Amino acid sequence: MDNYIKIASSQGVINANQNIVDFYIPSGGVYNLRDSYIELMCNASSVSDATVAGGIFSLGLRWQNPPVADADTQTHFVNAALVKNCFMESEMKGMVDSRRRCDILRQNLDILSKSRTELVSDEVLNANNIMDERQKSHYGLFSDLNKTGNVKSQYRDEVPIQIRLGDLLDVANAVEYDTSLAGMTRVQVELNLDKVKAYQTLTNDNNTMPNPDTFTSTADGTALTSLIFSNGAHAGGDTPRRAVPTLAGSPYYVGQIVRIVGTGANGGANVDAHREITSIDFNSTAGSITINFATLGNFDNNQVLEDIVVSIAAADSTSIAFDSANVVLRQVANPRGLRQIAYSTYDLEEDNGGEQTSFRKQYQLPGEATNVMIMFPSENTDLNSVNNDLNTFRLSLNNEFLTDRDITVDSPLYYNQLASTVMNMGMSLRNLQQKPGDSVTGTENDVYGQSPKTVYVANYLQPQQSEKLLNVDLNAGGTGIKKIAIFKQLPRLLSL
Repeated sequence: MDNYIKIASSQGVINANQNIVDFYIPSGGVYNLRDSYIELMCNASSVSDATVAGGIFSLGLRWQNPPVADADTQTHFVNAALVKNCFMESEMKGMVDSRRRCDILRQNLDILSKSRTELVSDEVLNANNIMDERQKSHYGLFSDLNKTGNVKSQYRDEVPIQIRLGDLLDVANAVEYDTSLAGMTRVQVELNLDKVKAYQTLTNDNNTMPNPDTFTSTADGTALTSLIFSNGAHAGGDTPRRAVPTLAGSPYYVGQIVRIVGTGANGGANVDAHREITSIDFNSTAGSITINFATLGNFDNNQVLEDIVVSIAAADSTSIAFDSANVVLRQVANPRGLRQIAYSTYDLEEDNGGEQTSFRKQYQLPGEATNVMIMFPSENTDLNSVNNDLNTFRLSLNNEFLTDRDITVDSPLYYNQLASTVMNMGMSLRNLQQKPGDSVTGTENDVYGQSPKTVYVANYLQPQQSEKLLNVDLNAGGTGIKKIAIFKQLPRLLSL
C-alpha cells in the first residue's frame, strides 16, 4: 500500500518577508508526484464588535495588490496563485523544471480549462471561496461552524492550504519519480504571501433569510431570548416567506454575532442590539429554525416586537498568520519502473506596451516551442489576464501570418484559435465565461456578473530546428496595451 510522508521546509518559519521555501526530497524512494502537494500551515483570527466580544466569524483569504496600501481586489484565485515562482532540481539531473510567474499561468489556464462544475468542486480546498450559488452561503477554511445545537463554533488551528505540485510544475504530474536514479531533489517556491489577507466571507450581503416572526409576550416579565424563522410573509411586504428545508440554507450558526432591530408595539420597547447566538434549534418538519441568545429585555403580557430584522454583524478586524510549510509526498509501494517522464515547461518573457494603442514587436522563440499564449496581467491584481481595451490582434511566425485576417476579440476566429491552442497544450477549453469570479460579493448575479473578463492571444506552433521569430501586432483603444506576459510552451523528456 502506498504511504504519504510529510517533509518540513528547510526554512521552518514562513511569512510575507520570509517567502522563499525549500523542500528536499531524499533519494532512495519512488514518489507519485501527481498526488503530492505543498501545504501552507496558517491561522486566521478576528476581532468582533466591542459590544459583544468573542464572536466567531467565517473567514477566508482575499487578494490584495501591494505596494498600494490596502488596494485589495475581489477576484477569486486558485491556491496555486499563492506561488509566484518555482523550480525543481536534482543531484543527478540538474535543473528539471523552472517556472516563473506560475501564479499568472495557472490562474488563467484554470479559468479556461476547468468547467463551472469543476471549479465549484475545488471550493472545498480553496483558501479563497466564492458564494455558493445554490445555497446562497459563503464559507471559508478557517472556521468550524455549528448550525444547530449549543456547541459554539470555533476557529481551526493550523489550517493547511494545499497546493498540488502538478499545478506548479508539469513534471510533477508524473505518477513515478524515482529519486534513487534522480538523486536528492530540491523544490523551491517563492510565495505570494504579501498579496493576500484575511477577510470575512459570510456577511449580511449573503443573508437571504426572511425576517423572523413577530414576538408577542404571553405573560408579564417575559424575557425575549429567542426568535423563530418560519413560514409566513416578509415584514412590511407581501412576498411569501420561504421555509428553511435544510440547515445549508441558513446563514446562522452558534457563536455568530448578529444585530437585532425591532419595533415595539402595545407598549413594548424598541430593540437595537448586538447578540451572540448561543444555540440554534432546527425543525425539519416545519421548516423553521430558532436562534437563542442573551435576553433583549423583558416584555409584559401582549406587548409586541414586530418588523424584526436580524443582520449578520461585521468583524472589526481580521488577520492571517502563516506559520510553516510542508511537502506531502505519496510514496509508491510497488513501482512499475517507469524511466522516462514526458512533460512541458514554459519559458516566460515579460514586457510592457507602454499604453500604445498600436503595438508591434518581434520576440524570439525556441525552435521546439509548440504553443504561445500571451496574457495581460491586470494592474489591479497582477494576476488575471485582463485588457478590456484590446480590439484586434494578429501573429506572424518567421514573417508568415498565422491567420489570414486580423482576429477580433470574442469573434468566432478568436475562440477557434484559443480552443486549438488550449487543446494543443494538452487541455480542453471548457469555460467560455472566461471570468475568475468575484469572491467578495454577496449576490448571486454579481459572482460572475461583475468579475472582469479575461482575454488571451494564443496560437499553436510547429516545432523546428532553429530559433523562431514571432511578430505580435496588437490594436487597442482606451489606455492601450500595458503589461504583457508571453508564455512559450516547450516539450521536455526526463530520462532517469
